[in-house]
Amino acid sequence: MPVIVFKNSTDGHKASVHRYDGTVWSDLGDANFSAYGANCYGPRVEVGPDDLPVVIYQGGSVQRPHASKYTGSAWEDLGQIFGNNTNSYSMAVDFDNVPLVTVTYSSTMYVKEYTGNAWNAWTAPFQTGQRALTIVDSSKERPTIAGIVGGAATVSRWEANQWMDLGGPASTSVEGIGDLVYDQADNLYLVIADQGSYVLYRYDGISTWEQLGVIGVASSYISLALDGAGRAYVVFKDPEQANKLHFLEFHQ
Repeated sequence: MPVIVFKNSTDGHKASVHRYDGTVWSDLGDANFSAYGANCYGPRVEVGPDDLPVVIYQGGSVQRPHASKYTGSAWEDLGQIFGNNTNSYSMAVDFDNVPLVTVTYSSTMYVKEYTGNAWNAWTAPFQTGQRALTIVDSSKERPTIAGIVGGAATVSRWEANQWMDLGGPASTSVEGIGDLVYDQADNLYLVIADQGSYVLYRYDGISTWEQLGVIGVASSYISLALDGAGRAYVVFKDPEQANKLHFLEFHQ
C-alpha cells in the first residue's frame, strides 16, 4: 500500500505519515519525537517487507538525521543516525526489515544500519560523493548506492558480501544524483543532473548505462518511479515554469 510522508504546516511542521488502502488515505500520525522538536526537515519514508514504514528526518531542536518506525499502532524512536547536520541522506529497508541509511557530510559518504538498538557503521563502496542514494531491488537483498566521485556518477551494488562496481554514465560533469530505482524485473534506472539538465539512464545489467533522454532543467527536487510494465515516471520541480511540479511519463 502506498505510503507518503510530508512536512505538515498545520501540525507544527511535523513529519506526518499517511497510507492509502486502495480507497482512502489514513493518517498514521507524526514520526517526530519531542527531543528533536516539532519542526522536521527533509522527511523520507521507506516500507519494509513487514509493511511497516520507517521515516528519517532532521528535527527542529537538534537538526541531525533521526529515524522512527511505525509498529502498527504507534511510532518507535530509532534514535539519532548521525552526529552532524546534513542535507544529503537517503534510506532503504532490506529483506530482514533492517533500515540502511547513507549520509553525506563534508563530501564524505557514510553508510549505517540499525541493529535493533543502535546505528552501526556499514562498509561504504566509496568514500566521497556530493550525494548518495541507497535503494534495494525487488527482493530487497542487494542494496545499491549511487554517488559522485571525481565529477562522475558511480553506482555500486552489494553482492556476495562485497560491493560490485556497476560503473556509471560517461559524463564527468555530473552535478547531482536525482534518483535511483529498480523496476519489477530488476532493471536499474538512474537520474543525474548533468550540465543543468536531468538525464535518465538505464543499466544493461552488464557494463553499459544507456541514455534514455533528457527530462528537463535540473532543480532541487525529482522523484522517479517504475510501473509493472516498465514505464518510467518522474515528478520534478521545474524552475522554468515558476517551480511548478511536472509529471512526465517516459515512452520507449
